[in-house]
Amino acid sequence: MNKNPYYKTRKISNIFLHVNEYGDFLFSPLKKISCVKSSKSSFFNDYLDIEAVLSSWSKRFNGNWQGPHTHIISLTARCINSCSYCCASCAEEGRDMSFNTAEKVIDFIFQIPQKEYFIEFTGGEPALNFEVLKKTVLYARSEAERKNKKVFFSIVTSLAYADDKILNFFIENKITVCSSLDGPRDIHDKNRLMASGRSGFKYILSNMKKLNSALKKGKIEPPNLITTVTSASLRREKDIVDLYLSLGVNRVQLGMLEPIGRARLRKDLFISENQYLDFYRKALLYMLELNLKRGIFVYEKGLYLILYDILSGFANSKRSLDVFHRLAYSADGKIYPSDEARILGGGGDDIMALGHVKKDSFRQIIQKPETRFFLAYNLNAYLSPLCFRCPYSLWCRVPIWHNYSAQNSLWGNMITSGRCRIMKGIFDLAFEILFSAKYRKAAESWIQNAQ
Repeated sequence: MNKNPYYKTRKISNIFLHVNEYGDFLFSPLKKISCVKSSKSSFFNDYLDIEAVLSSWSKRFNGNWQGPHTHIISLTARCINSCSYCCASCAEEGRDMSFNTAEKVIDFIFQIPQKEYFIEFTGGEPALNFEVLKKTVLYARSEAERKNKKVFFSIVTSLAYADDKILNFFIENKITVCSSLDGPRDIHDKNRLMASGRSGFKYILSNMKKLNSALKKGKIEPPNLITTVTSASLRREKDIVDLYLSLGVNRVQLGMLEPIGRARLRKDLFISENQYLDFYRKALLYMLELNLKRGIFVYEKGLYLILYDILSGFANSKRSLDVFHRLAYSADGKIYPSDEARILGGGGDDIMALGHVKKDSFRQIIQKPETRFFLAYNLNAYLSPLCFRCPYSLWCRVPIWHNYSAQNSLWGNMITSGRCRIMKGIFDLAFEILFSAKYRKAAESWIQNAQ
């Protein structure tokens, strides 16, 4: 039998997790393990299955990559909300994308040799540039038909308005809606009032009702909601999850407050890494109990993606890997590796800009050294010594823009990174669930049934 394979170990509660370099894992009461053949695990084997390894690595590291499939277009810097933590520092006045620029963005996207394209509209509030939104959707659809491609649309919108014309356009064109809802009205209004100072909460509930009616008729995909976890969220885990379910949404997304934009000035909104992890754990356990005890299917998007990666052996295509999976475009047509990088550019720091749709082709962009750096960073499990030693490095990645914003470093220092500590805590929870006979079944149902 072969010698012990190389593996990394981490203690979780009272058990040791061992992960090898191919993504196989096992649990043991021992910190060190010996070669014991088991039909239940491929962790040990008498020979190296080269074909299996190549297949796994090809999927994990995008071996058949043709270019990014997700494209985030900022239609405007204007917004109807005045959120206390707005990462883009949006206001009532700001620049709109012209249709001429939008056409150039679509033309750039369709240079990429993909079969399918996912186009997301964001802002500010993209509905404020409604005429350009309509024309862009129609133009992208006509280009997709002409080139025999498929195109899918989504929009990040506050839904804090009463305009059936806008909502009907989303429904008629099968545009998936993603919005923000931080919790019950008292939590939501604390951070997400409209620019007028009024609450937009009632509009969100009304619009979600209309969207769910369209969903039941099979006209649209399920709408998505995102909660940004702040100090106002603490000890309200059940209230937030219950609100999602009352609105017919079973995909909960518990986002971290990011250190960019207006949030930088609101230290009172930030919570510690331990507070976030405590909140996240309680929310997750509540969702799992709802699955098991009451038969209510509800899951958290972030943990779902992590569990998918771990159990399937390769990265989910919905993960936001810079350049590999996504590019972003500012209202004036600049190209960025992520929407967060685009937001930094909007704040005057263009360190991550890759080019411009009116000047550069995709082939030119992909050959630039800065673009290759962003591509290489997706392999940081092998390029960063600290990450290489971590058992979670095959599935984890602290993004470049976060390193830059929080630590003024593109690579980041994982020893002092708060995001690294949070990610380790979330991965600990993921493997606790996989080790638990009680919770693993519910978690596996997420993989089978989540949309």
